[in-house]
Amino acid sequence: MTNIEPIGPATEMPAARPASVRRASHLDIAPSENALARNVEGIAGRAVDTVVGPDGRHRDVARAELSVTVGDDGLIEWSESRPGPALDLVGLRLGPGFRAAVRTSLEDLGDSPLGLLLGDLPGAPSSMRYGIARRRIRQGLVLLPPAGREPHDGPLCAGRRFEHIPGHARAPMLEPPPAPDLGAFDSAGSLGDLPAGYGRRRRLIEVSRTPLGLSLKSFFRDSNFEPDGDSATEVVVHEYELTAETQGEKMEIRSLIATPHVLPHDDCPLAVLGLETLVGASLPVVARQVHRRLQGEESCTHLNDMIRFLAGGADMIRLLPEAA
Repeated sequence: MTNIEPIGPATEMPAARPASVRRASHLDIAPSENALARNVEGIAGRAVDTVVGPDGRHRDVARAELSVTVGDDGLIEWSESRPGPALDLVGLRLGPGFRAAVRTSLEDLGDSPLGLLLGDLPGAPSSMRYGIARRRIRQGLVLLPPAGREPHDGPLCAGRRFEHIPGHARAPMLEPPPAPDLGAFDSAGSLGDLPAGYGRRRRLIEVSRTPLGLSLKSFFRDSNFEPDGDSATEVVVHEYELTAETQGEKMEIRSLIATPHVLPHDDCPLAVLGLETLVGASLPVVARQVHRRLQGEESCTHLNDMIRFLAGGADMIRLLPEAA
């Protein structure tokens, strides 16, 4: 049975399974007061692929880094990436339409660590903006869907806006819990704390073989560093765990289960119910079509992205020796 109620934030990273491949990524988001820049000053992060042998030993096999800064006009003014030729991102705007603008680069990078970072770039600031939203609500502003749309006309966590309407009921935003330290995130160790107002996105994708096909699991956490006196406290805004089993060469989905840990709004739990409709479909096909197949109350931008990136985890199995 699918559990729709959040179980609380994880206290450690999911344990590595022997004979598996893991991809850990994170993006740190620096805030800005500039609404034209969608409140983003810059984003930087890395992704690391690690092979875990049958004996449990870890060996890094790939690493990527990506950084951008956003100018006063809201356009990317500087970017740096590795490995390979530098990505040409200067002049692009983060947000809706970004992935379409870099489609050729995404296709060239495929399901690589740098491809994951680039595809995750436009959505990464959501946790940082959540902190801004909480501060605005404290100032008496109201959280509403975009003009002309009903609350569930799209992914539950996307497209909300603020207006000041005296006496209007405020849409609920749940109190984010403190973020437990997850310990070592990748081979570089733990991620350090960030200044107040910053946001952080973490992902972990792991894949291993089974007698029938593949076993995949994914972990996702969006957090925000809220002001706490002279320092900052990291709080969890959004956290999910996702597991999948496939069979055959077409990677037909045998099971797909999402476990919500922390959710930002009280209507978010409905999103996991839609996953049952994907069982029996091909995982690569679902990953390409998920934003069209799951909509309205049966959708969540973050959960949809987890499924989309899970196909990259299936591709990582090529890094694991056949005998493993």
